[in-house]
Amino acid sequence: MILLTGATGVVGQELAAQLLAKGAPFRAMVRDLARGAAILGPDVELVYGDFSRPESLAPAMAGIERLYLLCVAAPAMVELEIGAVQAAREAGIAHIVKMSAIRAAPDAPTAIRRWHGLIEKEIEDA
Repeated sequence: MILLTGATGVVGQELAAQLLAKGAPFRAMVRDLARGAAILGPDVELVYGDFSRPESLAPAMAGIERLYLLCVAAPAMVELEIGAVQAAREAGIAHIVKMSAIRAAPDAPTAIRRWHGLIEKEIEDA
């Protein structure tokens, strides 16, 4: 089972549609279940979860084998996604796919590439 985060955004909606079309087992983690259902439709299994509420991540990740990690690009992204990586590790999730940036690295010259690089390093270390 895949847990899809960022499912109500542009990339997440497309990925959800492709997973549905392929019959892949997944659930979408959303902060607002009614909004998620309105955007993604009745065929997508939804689960409540919020990166900024770490206590919501363990229930969202229960029974999950793979995590697709996508969060809004903002300075808090590093803290939020690293928290999600740690929750995934605790849930026994061994496979994480992260939406990142080209040439991401902890020492990249731009902030967004550094943010992604720091998170990628956390995933690699996990």
